[in-house]
Order: sequence, then C-alpha cells, then structure tokens
Amino acid sequence: MKVYSTLAITLGIGYSCVVDAAAQSLSFVPFHINGATNIEITGVNDSGIAVGAYWSANSAVPSGFVGHAGRVTTLPSPSIPGYKAVPLPTSINSQGYVVGTYVAGSFQGFVWYAGKYVFDFSLGRQLSALPPPIITSGNTIGYNYYQAPGVSYLYEGKINSTRPVNVGDFAVLKSINSKNEVSGEFDWLIGRAPVSAVFLARGSKVEILQPPGAKSSFGGFLNEQGQVAGSLIDQGGTARGFLYTKGVYQSFDMPLASLQMSVEGIDTKGTVVGTYMDAAARHGFIFQSGITKTFGTWSLAEDVHLKLSPLGVWIALTVQSVTSNSSSAFLAKCGC
Repeated sequence: MKVYSTLAITLGIGYSCVVDAAAQSLSFVPFHINGATNIEITGVNDSGIAVGAYWSANSAVPSGFVGHAGRVTTLPSPSIPGYKAVPLPTSINSQGYVVGTYVAGSFQGFVWYAGKYVFDFSLGRQLSALPPPIITSGNTIGYNYYQAPGVSYLYEGKINSTRPVNVGDFAVLKSINSKNEVSGEFDWLIGRAPVSAVFLARGSKVEILQPPGAKSSFGGFLNEQGQVAGSLIDQGGTARGFLYTKGVYQSFDMPLASLQMSVEGIDTKGTVVGTYMDAAARHGFIFQSGITKTFGTWSLAEDVHLKLSPLGVWIALTVQSVTSNSSSAFLAKCGC
C-alpha cells in the first residue's frame, strides 16, 4: 500500500546553479510508531505534528495517524452504515486541522480536529481520478474536483458548494491558500500529444504557468504569498525547478548529470523542497534565496518523498523501498 499513489505579464527569468552539497545540516530523527513496520508521513505542521499512514507486516490495510513519534493517535473508521472505511490523512495545518480521504462506496473527504471528525464532504464522481484534498494554514479546509468533459470543478468543503474553473481536460489540485487561490497541474491535448502545465487560479481567472523555454511544467505548490513552485522540462529535455512570483519566473538547476527532479513543497518564505535523481542515487534539495542546497543519498531502488511545514520549521522524509514495499519515516528541524 502506498499513500502517495492512492492524489500576461512580461516574464523575467533567472537561472541559479549555485549548489552546496553539504550546506544543509539536517539531522533526521526516525519517526517510530509502536508495532509498525511501515510508516509514511504525508504532512507535518509547524509544531512537528505529523500525519500519514502505518501498517505492520501482517496488516491487510494501513491505518491513518496524527501525532508525534511514539505518541500518535490512530484515526478510527468513520461511522458509515455498511462500511468499515479506512481514513488516510493527507495534510495537517498549524491549527491542528487534519484532512484526508476514505472510501465508503465512493471517495469521501474528512476533516479531523481535537479528537473527532468535524466535517464530512463528498469529493466527486471519478473514483480513479481523485487527488487528495488540501488544507491550508488559514481557514479554508478543503478543495477537490471531479472531472466533467472539458471542465474541472473545484469543490470547497467549507461552504459545501461547487464552482467551475476551466483548467483543461484533467486537473490535479495540489495547493490552496487562505485567499482561496488554487494551484496544481493539468493535462490537455495539442493534436495527439499530451502536454502538462502548472496553473494558478484566482477566482474565475486561471493562469497557465509555463516558464520561458519550458516544454512542460509540473507540480503547482502554492504558499500564502501567492508564490507557486514546480518543475519544468525545457526544449532540450533538461529538468529544472522554478518559482513563480507575481508574473516573474526564477528557475534553478540541479547538479550536472541529474536525470529527474520533483518539486514537493513550498513554505511561506518561498523555500522550495524536492528530490532529484542522478545515474547513481536519489537526493533531496532545498532551494532558498537563490541557492540550491542538496542533501542525502538513497538507492535508486528507494522512493523518496519530502514534506515541508507551512512556515518551514519542520521537514518530513519518507523513504520507501520499491522492491520490498517497506517504508521508513523521519523528521528534522529545518529552520528553512
């Protein structure tokens, strides 16, 4: 079981290729849960409270959790007649609100706070196409979508309403901030070639974020300042990261010989985290104030994911073995 696989202004561009391979002294501490042999962290807040899923060697299904290492609360199954639903958290904000999904006939969203479910809402109709809901550091508690021909509908759990935003043939929402700005990525067809692009939606206005020279863009992680982080593939096939700020793109490179990269989060100060791969191993990176700092070395047979708390106080790491389907989780004070 893998939780991660269950969700026109004149533009300027600046390239940063300053890389410090040992600059970030992150001290990752194992995140233990008694009896668990596999743990995945899917979100962490600025108090160091993590959410995610865990299971043991003889577990048929995972269990969702919220808490500190060694002191977690297992989320109970929501009371749905005829179903034993498994709630899987996907995010936690700094006020302690947790959101996630469970299946009870169809995919449903939940909000958990102070030891109980405080809100419950349907996320749509296309079961195989649903990404996880998103929670912000502000008051809005969840967005999602369901797919209809030519239109992706945003669902706002807070006010129990839908509104159409035409962002392409297939949209995956990644982030929302307290200003109700939404970002993510979508695919659409040009001839027969699928193209991926990051978008930023403000009300009824949707911006396509394709940095200059980019063939495709991916990600779409948004902070409270309206900055969006993602990655791009340029015309030569090279992967780069980018940070979009009020119409201006700043791109940044990984070390030479990098083969892939994935942007996985941004905090309120514009610090971006993610992973990249070279021919020998996988690594993590932190892009901050124009400097790319790299850390860690993991086998190519391991899947590595990073999560950053809203203010950049904590960074969470999950390392999952592709071959043995085992996973371990870690937390570090980032001070990003």
